[in-house]
Amino acid sequence: MQCFISFKDREGARLAKENCGKFQFLGRTLYANFCEPKESRQLAIEEKLDKKAYESHISRHMSSKSSDLVSLITSLGLILSQLNLNSRP
Repeated sequence: MQCFISFKDREGARLAKENCGKFQFLGRTLYANFCEPKESRQLAIEEKLDKKAYESHISRHMSSKSSDLVSLITSLGLILSQLNLNSRP
């Protein structure tokens, strides 16, 4: 069951939401949520998706940088070993 209620001011709506869970109606606890325009909800969803995509990109980029660095250090170690072997009399 759903019900939509309008309030004249934000404070009244906030208080109603805060206190709503304390009441029962027909044996069920009442819950209240604020209604937002569809456009606002859509923007919030898009922001979450953008943030997730950005974090995924950064994660992939950082792990590839780490493996590149390990490869570089390993290669430098091999080169230095070869130089030391070749410089011995």
